[in-house]
Amino acid sequence: MIEITQGATALLNGVRATENIPPSYGLRFYSEQDGAGADAVGIAFAKAPAEGDEVVQHRELPVYVAPEVAQELAGAVLDVEGTDESSQRFVIRAT
Repeated sequence: MIEITQGATALLNGVRATENIPPSYGLRFYSEQDGAGADAVGIAFAKAPAEGDEVVQHRELPVYVAPEVAQELAGAVLDVEGTDESSQRFVIRAT
């Protein structure tokens, strides 16, 4: 299962507060295509897991992982790149 760093958790909590996302919503990882049509991992807040999602509680955050990306994310880490708030972005790193 993917790990989430403290920095990523803090940024997620900031997004949640800014966007008025209820604390009961979890973070969902799923498969999508990027702008070039390549397979990518999407990340979004979701009210509930989709059917077949793996569900874990990570710190104070429920995490839902779609089955099509579960193996790819096993052992990975969601982290943050960038030093100031305006340039921060999420990255997924293999461990």
